[in-house]
Amino acid sequence: MSSQFKDKDLQILLGNILRWGVYISMSFVVFGLILYFFQNGNQPIDFDRPNIKFNFSQWWQQLLHFQGESWMALGVMCLIFTPILRVSCSLIGFQLEGDKRYTIVATIVLLIILMSILLGKI
Repeated sequence: MSSQFKDKDLQILLGNILRWGVYISMSFVVFGLILYFFQNGNQPIDFDRPNIKFNFSQWWQQLLHFQGESWMALGVMCLIFTPILRVSCSLIGFQLEGDKRYTIVATIVLLIILMSILLGKI
């Protein structure tokens, strides 16, 4: 039995990352939605709120106090992070396989994603 990392191992790993990323994301969103409905009751949802800048410390405090919106935001963040994790694992997997061409492609894709996030232009 060979201890080398194989293409099939990479495919299984990447499939599991995507699957579990979606499961975890949806769990957070559904949990947050349930919390939101219990906390806000029959109040109508206000979709016309001004565009508020994200504040990490405020979001973290709301998350710790089980505010529904913060848990839904966590689910969306997990959903955004899932493909980034997938590309990162692809990059490492291609390096372990010794596939230079796909390692370069995965590096370029990861750099494009990271630059898009940093520049705020996804």
